Amino acid sequence: MKKFVLWFIKMTGFPLVWIYYKMRVIYPLNEKGKRRKPRIKGGNLILSNHVRQYDPVIISTIFLLKGIWFLAAKDMFEKSKFNNWFFRNMGMIPTDRTGTNALSGMKESIRVLKKNHNLGIFPDGTISLSGEMKPFIPGAAVIASRTDPEIIPIFNFGLHGWFRRITFVIGKPFRLSDHFDLKNAKGEVIEEINNFLFERIAELKQQIPEKVLEKDRIAREKHQAKLERKKVNK
Repeated sequence: MKKFVLWFIKMTGFPLVWIYYKMRVIYPLNEKGKRRKPRIKGGNLILSNHVRQYDPVIISTIFLLKGIWFLAAKDMFEKSKFNNWFFRNMGMIPTDRTGTNALSGMKESIRVLKKNHNLGIFPDGTISLSGEMKPFIPGAAVIASRTDPEIIPIFNFGLHGWFRRITFVIGKPFRLSDHFDLKNAKGEVIEEINNFLFERIAELKQQIPEKVLEKDRIAREKHQAKLERKKVNK
């Protein structure tokens, strides 16, 4: 059932997502100086900043033929029985980022990676509407340090809305073990890894053309002005 639901959502959602959002995807440069989509063989950890509610679906359409599990807020599953069924069959793992439930989410994430499945995490944990990345919660750093998967960083950029162009910049895959000693990684090392992951994603913004950044800035100013007018009218 899970495979069928994933297939159905991808096949029906792919054209809708790419038309609705006018998606632009910037792939990393290979050794020949050409941009190519990274190969996902299984057991990859996909990390992206969080901009909109449907980011898991959108990112899944970028890697159309590969299944990706995602960590998702626990309350999304609790809204209805259908939501619980749907999100679980979409390959999403419920987590509330606190207490035993957060620990359960991390254990399930590690299990998914060790089974050679792909896992997607939004390390900031909540949606950012400002266009700027929020600080990362260290959960992704802990999971990555325990499993050392090949990590695919993604910078997610653009406003939500009909025909608003959004941009995904995909970075070169890497492993933490090439940069850190992961034996008994905890405390300060986890904090360093967390900051490292933040920087690896944040630096991808530099690849977005300046004119795109300027158009987004203007669109955000207009959107904010619209919201303020609504407040005044109330």
